[in-house]
Amino acid sequence: MSKGPSYDIVWGNAITLSMLADGGVALDLNQVPEGPGVYIFLRQHSSKCDALYVGQSLTLRNRIRLQLNNLKLMKEIRNSRTGTRLLVVGRFVPKQGQQLKPSLKKIESAFIRHFVAHNDALLNKQGTSIKLATVQSDRKILKNFLPKTVSVETK
Repeated sequence: MSKGPSYDIVWGNAITLSMLADGGVALDLNQVPEGPGVYIFLRQHSSKCDALYVGQSLTLRNRIRLQLNNLKLMKEIRNSRTGTRLLVVGRFVPKQGQQLKPSLKKIESAFIRHFVAHNDALLNKQGTSIKLATVQSDRKILKNFLPKTVSVETK
């Protein structure tokens, strides 16, 4: 496999989502950068984190403001299993020659594939679950190497 381009993401601190009495979700948008990048809604329970949604935008703050008004997505995030709901935002720092839109789509896709491979219950762009197929392994050999379960996205 040949090595392709590399992309630089600078992550900010996790931002806690507030669950509002009216069913909405809120956060301090001043903590979100305005430029291009990727974002991940997640839940944290003890030391374990599960990604819930991965997105990308040329204008992160505006996109996340819109996502907070996406009632279906916010309901799914709110109703996910127990734990603290968080948002992490990564600012994309393009290298010379890297175009913003195609680069962001590749970065978003890479994170989605990563979290799907780790069995996180990701939501797709409409706020409904991504359909996954599961590959089970008996792991009679090399238990520290072979995964017990692998998930793949179905189409």
